[in-house]
Amino acid sequence: MLETLFSFIFQLASFLFLIGILVFVHELGHFWVARRCGVRVEEFAFGLPPKLWSVKKGNTTYAINAIPFGGYVKMYGQNDFAPISSAKAPLSHEHFEAKTWWQKSLILCAGVFMNMLLAVILLTGGYLIGMQPLIPGSPIFEQALEKQGVAIYEIKKDSIAEKYAIPADTTIHSVNGTLITSSEQFKTLLEEAKPQGVTLELKNGNENIVRTIPAMPADQTIGIAYADAIKINTVQLPVGQALYYGVSDSFTVLFDTFRGLGSLVVQLFSTLEISQDVTGPIGIFRLTSEVSKIGIIPFLQLLALLSISLAAINIIPFPALDGGRLIFVLLEAIIGKRFNKLLEGKIHLVGMALLLLFMISITYQDIVRLF
Repeated sequence: MLETLFSFIFQLASFLFLIGILVFVHELGHFWVARRCGVRVEEFAFGLPPKLWSVKKGNTTYAINAIPFGGYVKMYGQNDFAPISSAKAPLSHEHFEAKTWWQKSLILCAGVFMNMLLAVILLTGGYLIGMQPLIPGSPIFEQALEKQGVAIYEIKKDSIAEKYAIPADTTIHSVNGTLITSSEQFKTLLEEAKPQGVTLELKNGNENIVRTIPAMPADQTIGIAYADAIKINTVQLPVGQALYYGVSDSFTVLFDTFRGLGSLVVQLFSTLEISQDVTGPIGIFRLTSEVSKIGIIPFLQLLALLSISLAAINIIPFPALDGGRLIFVLLEAIIGKRFNKLLEGKIHLVGMALLLLFMISITYQDIVRLF
């Protein structure tokens, strides 16, 4: 019981650490660029209200809130709950809306940039230390592949394989004395051997298992599901290559995430259902719990992937997200005048409500999966 409690505390700490790093890095980007552009930052908060702790330094309140999902940087002049009017009154030089369109764009994109930078640093560091490559088909992924024969992963019910006690989760070593190196070779040899009978030599770790099946018609199946057994080894790269693949992998994952988000939107509007592949905080907690047991490198790899996902989600042009706010800034630059801030604030509030509804739906789906 005590061991289970300690395990849960460790898993929870790992999850909160992961979420904390992602949020802190993202909001730090907004905070730093806003300050550099001369915008007054009124609050830099980790988590969502209610407030647990805060301290004020200069014009900025630094706070830790009770709900450890998310965070925010509150800038002077940017408040959806009390947006400024559309009147053309002069604004303080510390006001967000007083800045040029390119300064506001930099501030809004800074969080996404920092999440991508974090991913590049983590993946580059991983390749320097040694880790499994991320992107199938890349030169280092092919280099890391190690074929380990052909594995049987399922025995069909009431099949010949079940009758002759062929075990699942074993590796096929040979067919009638011929060593097996690929699933295609195994398929060919098996078909040729059926009329004379088949002797399979299997391996389960250090254990050798031999099974003999009598002659049978060539068109009869023996009832096993098999595939090439492949191990992905870790690769350790010099600095230049590590940085190259750190950047390359990060942007490949980013574009794949965009494609996934596009498919999600299409499915959502065409079927009114959320894909089973989508997960929320509970699903991420479970994934973090499993990965944290494997080791530090897989954990940092997961942190990098989630950081890229956070960057991709935040930059999409949806109200209340950084990408949605960026659209309004660019529209102002195009039309040459300040947008109606009361209307913009209401649009962002509607967007926030829809995002919360979406998150509740995903969380419910995660809970259903648990049971």
